[in-house]
Amino acid sequence: MSDPTKKFAVRDYEVMLRPHVSEKTITLATKGVYTFEVHPDANKLSVKLAFFNIFGKMPQKVTISNYQGKTVRTGRTQGTRASWKKATISLPKGETINDLSYA
Repeated sequence: MSDPTKKFAVRDYEVMLRPHVSEKTITLATKGVYTFEVHPDANKLSVKLAFFNIFGKMPQKVTISNYQGKTVRTGRTQGTRASWKKATISLPKGETINDLSYA
């Protein structure tokens, strides 16, 4: 578990790891709501600043969700998938990002 007193100071691309792409997130992206997988130690402020530095748009709202890794089995071997954190970023009405690598 991470230390809550530790300051989070890394580059923007280390905060926002990759876009989370699904049918639902593609539909939301047309409305100005974007979803990214973020670093497990990231908070709302660091995600907001990283998004602004990467895309040049200031988010209106940032929500973060934690996902626990599921238990999986392969034959007799049991393990767990990695836990991850997801950030949903809302832009002001009418604004979108023009980055084709997202969709």
